[in-house]
Amino acid sequence: MKITISFIFCFVLFIYCPLLVFCNEQKDISKLKKILIEQSILIENLSNRVKYLEEKKYADVSAMPLTLKDIAPKSIWTERIKIKGDFRYRHEIIRAAGRRHNLNQAQRDNRETTRNRQRIRARVGIFARINEDIDFAFQIASGSQDPVSANQTLDNYFESKRVWIDLAYITWQPENFLGLNVGVLRNKII
Repeated sequence: MKITISFIFCFVLFIYCPLLVFCNEQKDISKLKKILIEQSILIENLSNRVKYLEEKKYADVSAMPLTLKDIAPKSIWTERIKIKGDFRYRHEIIRAAGRRHNLNQAQRDNRETTRNRQRIRARVGIFARINEDIDFAFQIASGSQDPVSANQTLDNYFESKRVWIDLAYITWQPENFLGLNVGVLRNKII
């Protein structure tokens, strides 16, 4: 409230002070003084109106129904926690030219071999800001033991597929230039 009044008063001074410099006659200065007094009265009236409305608002609070926003604290935990996930399906056709040592004799004789495969990747994770300095992440993903990819090939259709811990770390960063990461992190090199 006080900030608003101060801002309006400074704004009025900012507008009218340059006009005072250019006024040469006493008549112009008296007009400006009159305008400044009118503006001060207007500010005071507005200030009284705001106080009245605030008092009326707080007086009628008991009659108003409460909502979750009114009850919850300013920094509720749902704003600090994010749940993320994705799912990807991909069909690959791999054409390999020439001989390959892992093919059988009939396939070795054929100069070009074709391989079709279905691949999926599914990830679900929780990412949280515990406080201003500490972040937490936990994510599981489909895939194999390959550290580079979370893709899972859909072969052996009736076989269960594996789920791995993709991320599980805590980051402590007390300053912008100083931080400590502990846990299973993303591979930053690849």
